[in-house]
Amino acid sequence: MFLSILLILLPLFVLILGLTRLYIQIDYIFKEGESELSIKVQFWRFIRLKREIPIEFDSERWRMVTMEKTKMNQKDLNEKEKDYKPHDFVKRVKKGQQMVKQIYHANVVIKKFLSKIRVHSLRWNTRIGLHDASTTGRLAGVLWSIKGSMAGIISHFMKLMKRPEIHVEPEFQKTVIETDFQCMISFRIGQAMYAMLRLVRRFNRNQAAKRQTG
Repeated sequence: MFLSILLILLPLFVLILGLTRLYIQIDYIFKEGESELSIKVQFWRFIRLKREIPIEFDSERWRMVTMEKTKMNQKDLNEKEKDYKPHDFVKRVKKGQQMVKQIYHANVVIKKFLSKIRVHSLRWNTRIGLHDASTTGRLAGVLWSIKGSMAGIISHFMKLMKRPEIHVEPEFQKTVIETDFQCMISFRIGQAMYAMLRLVRRFNRNQAAKRQTG
């Protein structure tokens, strides 16, 4: 009896999970030499995960220190300090390059998944000022160009639900660098699982082909 109920409920649960929309919000603030990254994940409305990552840069020892806090529905799950040194970043860059190569070969799968992602909000405000007014103006123009290009790429590959709010405020009276970035996206868990399965299959085929040719 129990097994029969389980066999009925399990496919139903998988179906509901696959149709569930996962919301991810990313907030990043850099102000007065301090920065903080916050990532919030929410699904089924009442399940919320949040990770807060204050970032400090130690210029004397050339390292970056983060204190990562993870919360679930406002309750603290864990807290841990991480220390990143230059060689750690080199390793991450190399891993990132390998990942980019694999994604490049599977661009059809990635593009199809990206087209399913909804961008509910995108806000990126920056205040910048240097000692020289002309340099400040040129840098502000470069930032406008970079932000505009990124917004164009996002709108090309994903579904924009709201017009992006992008601002660059040049400060000619004082030296200042501040930025405030916020973005919320969503996608169905089933779409992500399907894309992941296709990527794994493609990766396994490529590995098998390399072993045969090698």
